[in-house]
Amino acid sequence: MSQIPATSGLLSAWLGPHKDVQRLQLATLLRSVGQGLALVDISLFLKELGWSGGAIGAVLALAGLLRTVLTLFTAELGRLLGAKRCLLLFEGLVLLGAVLAVFFSQQLVLDAAFMLSGLGGGHAGTGGPMAPIERRWLAAYDRKKTGHVYHTNALLSCAGLGAGCLLACLHVVWSGLLPGASGYRPLFLLLVALSAGSLVLLLRLQGGERKAPPPAVSQAEPAAGKKANDFALFAGMVLGALVIGGLFALFRRLGWHEVSLYAPIVLFLVLLLIPNLRLLVRRSGASGEAKRTEELKQLVTQLSGVAGGLTSTMTSYWFAVKFEASPGLIGVVMGLSYLAAGGWSYLAPKHAEKFGTVRVVVVLHLLAIACLLALPWTTSFWVAALLEIGCTACNLGTRGNRTAMLMEEAPRGKRSLIAKMNYVILRLGAVLWPGAFGKFIDAGRMVAPFCIIGGLQLLATYLFAGVYGKGRKPSPM
Repeated sequence: MSQIPATSGLLSAWLGPHKDVQRLQLATLLRSVGQGLALVDISLFLKELGWSGGAIGAVLALAGLLRTVLTLFTAELGRLLGAKRCLLLFEGLVLLGAVLAVFFSQQLVLDAAFMLSGLGGGHAGTGGPMAPIERRWLAAYDRKKTGHVYHTNALLSCAGLGAGCLLACLHVVWSGLLPGASGYRPLFLLLVALSAGSLVLLLRLQGGERKAPPPAVSQAEPAAGKKANDFALFAGMVLGALVIGGLFALFRRLGWHEVSLYAPIVLFLVLLLIPNLRLLVRRSGASGEAKRTEELKQLVTQLSGVAGGLTSTMTSYWFAVKFEASPGLIGVVMGLSYLAAGGWSYLAPKHAEKFGTVRVVVVLHLLAIACLLALPWTTSFWVAALLEIGCTACNLGTRGNRTAMLMEEAPRGKRSLIAKMNYVILRLGAVLWPGAFGKFIDAGRMVAPFCIIGGLQLLATYLFAGVYGKGRKPSPM
């Protein structure tokens, strides 16, 4: 009997002393296990049903787009429904998608199931639209700004993804009894159980009700000028997208396939540059410069997160093409990658306390870039597997540090239109990148996509060090 309080005390010290924090953390763990399982098996399941690679890529891309839109408006949804109801809604969609995958094989039903639930995504270990709601909820229990809850959350996310990827390989055990697509049904039943467990934990949360909106405050100055600037900015982005998209279509029509491979990359960079050109110019006055620095921090934080996630996207497909590796072997590599990332997340607070948060993030990202750039040149599967594990571990292992910094310095209030545009552009790039990656591989360009992502992450790391490193003291963890 004496062991029960000791175990409870250990759990409280690790997950957090408050019951709601523990439930949120455990719900994250169960959800991440399910996402890791879906990450490996959904594309294989659809392939067994006879879906083409284009159809599989399309439904996953549309699911990513929907997750992006929902994540963008989580603040508005939270004010409308309340944090708890939002979490229950999104987790309910995951449960519904898993149930439909168990009992149905029709393409239209599975399209709806995977698009609404977002299953098959989450390469960066995020919870999609649930992640910002959970972060804000956890922030209420991090008043001392230690960042412990964020590091634990990152550890559980990565560990859950790794465990899910390893569980996804279990279908080979009963593949003789349940051949083809039916061999994946038991795993979707497991996904149903995991999602149901997460839903029960969320139901037991206290609080999170819808809050009454603050009283309206009259605006002394008209907002016509601001709206005009926002409209001009949006129109410029649309015009730039149309011009470059038209050039891309022209190149393909003329047979310039080499140019058409890089046109989407150019489109992405131009769209990202247009709304942020003004950040290159220093502003007059202390308040103007402080606002510019804050906007730079938001951009760099978003860019760092997306660039880190892209390094692990489609590498499983690359392993299958270059080394003809089996899905089970690839699942093991992916599982070990996420488990290693969880290990880094566990060690990150100790390193940050000794060397400083910014320095730890920069060094780990540089190591990840080195692994990424070396990956396409290796001729051994096992060396490539070690490089992939190192790349994923160094990238995702910093998520707890970056989340703690983001929540510590995040401004209160609504995000600006430019911040929302940056979010949409970066997330759209992440959603559409697998298609571009696949075109490079199909064209025999095995090195180019790794160099592109390596260059993007190097830029993100350079900006991160420049923006966050100025005058920042090592933060205690």
